[in-house]
Formats: sequence, C-alpha cells, structure tokens
Amino acid sequence: MTPRFLIDAQLPPALAERLAAAGFEASHVHRIGLGGASDLAIWRQLSFCDWLDCSRSALGGFCW
Repeated sequence: MTPRFLIDAQLPPALAERLAAAGFEASHVHRIGLGGASDLAIWRQLSFCDWLDCSRSALGGFCW
C-alpha cells in the first residue's frame, strides 16, 4: 500500500505537488476544504481516509 499524505496548512501546497510528482498520493488541506479546520476535524478526515499527516508541529515536522 502506497502512503497517502495530507499536507497541513503550515506547509506549502507545493510540497503536495512534489510528492505527487514523485508518485505518491498527496493533497493539501486547502485543496480538500480543510484549510481553516481545527486539528480535530483534520484528524477525523485523516482517520476516515487513511491519510498520513504531514505538519510542522512542536515535535519538529513529522508525518504521522
């Protein structure tokens, strides 16, 4: 199974484009209508759609 990446609002949409160009399924939160959504709403979408979250966080910027 190929990982699916959801790029968080703090990171540029170009990151999703680069991942897609490298053969991964990737989208940016703004592209799927979650640009201003709460973390909880994004987490719900992640779990529902089997996405990995790529965000800049207090932990330093991980995909999880």
